[in-house]
Amino acid sequence: MESRKHQHKALDEVGNIIDIEDAQHGRKYYCINCGEEVIPVKGKKREFHFRHKHDNPSCSYESYLHKLAKLKIYEWLCDTDEIELLFRNKCPKASNCFFWIRNCELHYRYKLKERVNIKGIEQPHDGFVPDILLMSKGPNYEPIFIEIYVTHECSQKKIASNIKIIEFKIEEEKDIKTITQRKFINESESVVFHNFKPKNISSANPPNVLCGVLTIEKSGQIRKSKATCIDIYKNPEGLCQILFLVSKYEYKNILLWGYTKALQHGLKVKNCSICKFCRWNDSHNADICILYKTAGFPPKCVDNDATTCPRFQQEQLNELNQRIPDTEYYILCDYTDGKFKVFYGSEYWETTHDTL
Repeated sequence: MESRKHQHKALDEVGNIIDIEDAQHGRKYYCINCGEEVIPVKGKKREFHFRHKHDNPSCSYESYLHKLAKLKIYEWLCDTDEIELLFRNKCPKASNCFFWIRNCELHYRYKLKERVNIKGIEQPHDGFVPDILLMSKGPNYEPIFIEIYVTHECSQKKIASNIKIIEFKIEEEKDIKTITQRKFINESESVVFHNFKPKNISSANPPNVLCGVLTIEKSGQIRKSKATCIDIYKNPEGLCQILFLVSKYEYKNILLWGYTKALQHGLKVKNCSICKFCRWNDSHNADICILYKTAGFPPKCVDNDATTCPRFQQEQLNELNQRIPDTEYYILCDYTDGKFKVFYGSEYWETTHDTL
């Protein structure tokens, strides 16, 4: 297990950063922080590390870690072709959202390497000395500071300057490795963005929660489709729409299940599928009316519109529920009286189209 208090990196004679695993006896190495000579310790009992040749109490592990982080992150910024900043924000529609339990986030990507030049380590700017200075490529030539937090957080004076700052919290060497192995920087417990205000984050890359949709028309017809949450917000249709897990899309009795849910919520829908005289027939490979022989009409209803059938009799809900196993997730949106009524299990709320 790697010790947090041992130095595992040093500089060779030409200034390259060398890992203790690659260090060789007989060659000279120097402390990354204070510059004094260090020797590789590669025994059998203790973990490999670099130790100062002559004791230097003023060179702390924290100072070494801070300097190492600056060097490695600077190297990473220079050598990595593409690095993006990832900003996150809650969807602005969350308060009126069908999918509020999903707690959707919007993501905005800022292509750092396309927009900035890496100026250097500890380059002064506007009265400050950032750990690493980046400068935008124009037209305003705005600075971005990279700050390393080992023992001291970024100063309030820097933050109050309104200069954009990316602050990395480093507690041990492996934190540096975690940062420099990626091609993105996102806010987390160890990364803080100060003074960034990405434009249009409320509409950038909106969440597209894909779901199955059953749309029941006023005529009683039902149709199955797939749509994203954004599509449904923009285009509420029919008498009601029932949203369900897209994994249930191919479920054999999903249409009948949809009618059941609509009926349970008191919607007056009629369709051949929910008539007590409608039965599946293997010969016809379809639902047919079992009265067709005595009534003298085709076994399969041409328009599937029970609202015009004088023989329509709605099957009891308890019988329907026995025939159709429930799905674990659904939301019903009722548009019958011009309002946007949303049912999610025992939860219910109303909204209007213009708030979506």
